[in-house]
Amino acid sequence: MDTPAFGQFRKVLIGFSQGGYLSYRMVAEHPDVFDAAILLSPSFKGEAASEPVAGHTRFALCYGTADRTIPAANQQCARAKPTATGNCTVFEYPGMAHAVCDQEIIDLRNWLKY
Repeated sequence: MDTPAFGQFRKVLIGFSQGGYLSYRMVAEHPDVFDAAILLSPSFKGEAASEPVAGHTRFALCYGTADRTIPAANQQCARAKPTATGNCTVFEYPGMAHAVCDQEIIDLRNWLKY
């Protein structure tokens, strides 16, 4: 990632469910490497006592209001940790379960432009 070949590109992580949590953990372990992380319906089980990540990474956190796969306490933790960085945008999708929707893709495409 430190080679000149990657220098001109933004480094963006994206993950759904457990992959969303993995994206967050990658930023936590390497806070100055990634420009953005997109967390789609992640579970943050076991993360409540941890400190929020440092660094400059922008976060996009996406959830459906009908997501019953991820327990409510884990969703609340997943909102709290990236939001505590002061650099997180939260997207909520009414009626969406543990899934991805077309509007989410549109919103994320627009979010990535900045």
